[in-house]
Amino acid sequence: MMETITIYIEPNQRKQLRKRAKQEDTNFSEQIRNAIDQYLANASSSYSEEDLKVILEQTDKSVRKIIHTLDEARQTVKSSVARVRQKLETI
Repeated sequence: MMETITIYIEPNQRKQLRKRAKQEDTNFSEQIRNAIDQYLANASSSYSEEDLKVILEQTDKSVRKIIHTLDEARQTVKSSVARVRQKLETI
C-alpha cells in the first residue's frame, strides 16, 4: 500500500515533471516515484568488493611502473652528472 507524503519542490521542477508525465502518458506522482526509485538504485550500486580489489591491483601496478620509470630517470640523470663532472675535470 502506498503512503501519502508532502514534499516541497521548486515551481520549475513541478512544471518539468508534469510535462514529462504528459509526454510519457503517466502522472505526476508516477514521475516522483520513478525518480525516487532511480535515486535509490544508484545510491545502492556502490563498488563491490571484487571491483575494489581490481581497482587496487591496477593502482598498485601503475604505482610500480611509475617507480620503475622514476628510478630509470634518476639513473640517467646520475650518469649525465658524472659525465659532466669528468669533462669539467679535464678542462
